[in-house]
Amino acid sequence: MSLKHIAVEHLKKNTDWPVLNQDVHLISSDEILEKTSTKPGEIDLLTAGPPCQPFSKSGYWHQGETLRLNDQRADTIGKFL
Repeated sequence: MSLKHIAVEHLKKNTDWPVLNQDVHLISSDEILEKTSTKPGEIDLLTAGPPCQPFSKSGYWHQGETLRLNDQRADTIGKFL
């Protein structure tokens, strides 16, 4: 069992809010509203875990430079917003 699966199951068991375990590139705002039974303007907080590799200092220390926003993994931030 992966750490991601364990984390998702933990959230589902210990919270009363919807946990949408989907790729941010594949889920629409309408689908989020539908799956959470909410209407536009009712959601106060939406959290996600975008990958840290494009922004991590360890990448800089390892390779001497990182791509930051030019890294293809960084596009999840814009999609999330």
